[in-house]
Amino acid sequence: MNSPLHRFTLFGTSDAEKFDQALRETGIATCSGFADATSFTATGNLAYVRGLALGYGKVSSGVTIDFADKEMIRLQIALSGQSLCRGPNGAIEVSERQLSVTSLARSMQMHCEEQHEWLSLCVAPDALKSKLEAVLGDAVTRDIEFEPATSLDHPDARKLRKQVLALVNHLDADDADWSPLALHELEQSIITTTLVANRHNYTPVLEAGARNVENWKVRRLVDYIEANWSRPFSIEKLALETGSDVQSLFRAFKRSRGCTPRAFTTALRLRKAREILLAPGAATTAKEVSVTCGFPQFSQFVSGYLRTFGERPHETLARAAGQILARPLDAERVEKNSGVVVQQATILVGAGIACTVLKISDDGATIEVHRPADLPTEFELRLEGETGERYCAAVWRGRNRVGVIFV
Repeated sequence: MNSPLHRFTLFGTSDAEKFDQALRETGIATCSGFADATSFTATGNLAYVRGLALGYGKVSSGVTIDFADKEMIRLQIALSGQSLCRGPNGAIEVSERQLSVTSLARSMQMHCEEQHEWLSLCVAPDALKSKLEAVLGDAVTRDIEFEPATSLDHPDARKLRKQVLALVNHLDADDADWSPLALHELEQSIITTTLVANRHNYTPVLEAGARNVENWKVRRLVDYIEANWSRPFSIEKLALETGSDVQSLFRAFKRSRGCTPRAFTTALRLRKAREILLAPGAATTAKEVSVTCGFPQFSQFVSGYLRTFGERPHETLARAAGQILARPLDAERVEKNSGVVVQQATILVGAGIACTVLKISDDGATIEVHRPADLPTEFELRLEGETGERYCAAVWRGRNRVGVIFV
């Protein structure tokens, strides 16, 4: 079975001297003592992901490792066994119940017991500071000083551990493409949760301004939606981006905006669609605008547009093009603009409805069909002998006839 971060091997040795040499070569740590150097084995892996460094270690017997005071915030997370981390603020047990946090520019000595296995998460201080300033909406003028221990009884601490393991699994996956977007999302989520899960000198400010944190997340979500309105997106991805769970982000958005993220997105897409329809090109169609604006179903687009603007998309489009739609396809208009063509066709509703096209023009037709009142407002029509479909909008109905325009 492969070890975590096995793609990023640093060392694997049973030689105590080689172990110490490998640590020294990293510039991060050195070894200062072994419980039993004769039966010692160790594995070490190290990966860098943007503003994070992620390490894995496992030792078979007791060893003491000295970590230098590098410009990183360091968290030690036990996977099995335990260790004792000594720093300026005392000794902290690292186990499956608790993790340790070493603040910026602090040295730390780690006394590992036998069969100890752990992950080290190092976060760049600039990345933490930038995130904290974004959350608070204000400048961070002092270094972030963390309390040295965090209990894994706290749900946010468990969430952080889970996120770190998710990043490890992503890096270890056989089919991982390590896409910049995926790594960025995981990195940002871990940085945010690091600030929330571990207490520090800015925690009281965060707690006092909980609503500000909430508003920041909502603003970030709104910015994302406005920048990506024409593309599909996942609320789960957005929650990951802001370091939130789906439910809390959903509730925060609804409190702030009075609607759900999906309703906000739909309203934005409808406004964008109206802008396009009011300034159409020569070949613009309502159905094309529906696809451009990210609506998966044309019927959803039409009904939403009608509720919002009091008219259908093709009516806006025709008005913008200078057309008049007052009873556009009565018999008089058809007589003027088309030949009398009797043609068989199929209305593509359900299993298909047979019908007869009595008159047809470039912009519409008169169709004879049984029970026209049962037809939807918009439907597709396939003429016999034609390979494509015409999308129709009904504008009048008689006893056995319906007048449509092509949209």
